[in-house]
Amino acid sequence: MGRSLDEMMALLDSGAEAVAYAHTQGVIHRDLNPGNFFIVKPQAVPRAGEGPMSGSPDRNKPRLKILDFGVAKVVSDHAMELGPRAQTMGFIRIFSPAYGAPEQFQDSIGKMGPWTDVYTFAMIALEALCDAQPYEGTNIGEYAAHALNPKVRPTPRTLGLTVSDEIEQVFARALALMPGDRFNDLGEFW
Repeated sequence: MGRSLDEMMALLDSGAEAVAYAHTQGVIHRDLNPGNFFIVKPQAVPRAGEGPMSGSPDRNKPRLKILDFGVAKVVSDHAMELGPRAQTMGFIRIFSPAYGAPEQFQDSIGKMGPWTDVYTFAMIALEALCDAQPYEGTNIGEYAAHALNPKVRPTPRTLGLTVSDEIEQVFARALALMPGDRFNDLGEFW
């Protein structure tokens, strides 16, 4: 059955904030997928010095943590005040094909950047809405064919959901084939 738009947004909100923050620091995840999302339950015991009425009201809500920044990339040397880095050698890419952005499958689409995480996060949001992966596939070739198809883009309506024109347009932009047509980063999308 899936979740309502409000339920999906409440579920993914703290994770979106985390990835948006990483983008402001010049870091892209490059392998967002539900397996990297971890729900942290509220604390049962108040922290030292806090009574039951103190602290943030959000402390009582589950929070989504984003794990596995192992394939993350710093997109510019100055973003994190690091010195020059060696360029990655070879063409090995690690990502989850079911959530892969078009540029992860085909270099000619464009370079990877925060917009790549926008695409994958929007795919996860669609999955939360539908309670099913937007694309079905059994191998990387099938997932690539879906991601690279300019005629059939994943959106709530193409997956049979009823949403407002505005929500449809937000997902259409987040899941556009060309990186330059997407939101620049997750903060802008969310």
